[in-house]
Amino acid sequence: MRGRGYRVAPHDEAELARLRGKGILDPEDDPTDLRCDSVEAELDRLTRLGASVTAEYADHLALLDPEGNEFCLSKRQ
Repeated sequence: MRGRGYRVAPHDEAELARLRGKGILDPEDDPTDLRCDSVEAELDRLTRLGASVTAEYADHLALLDPEGNEFCLSKRQ
């Protein structure tokens, strides 16, 4: 699925099997990173939408969405 220039990973059976292999039984707990070309611009957009930064690391940021779901933001490789 694509929207607004972002790809959303489908949770088809192969993706669910991959998550189960990592011990993740609920797709809502998927810790997959959000990757972008400009971390600063994307961080600005996300915080305007209600996200908040919980930790900063050398290669990524940890955030919470407005519902309290954790996700990571990193530069596209």
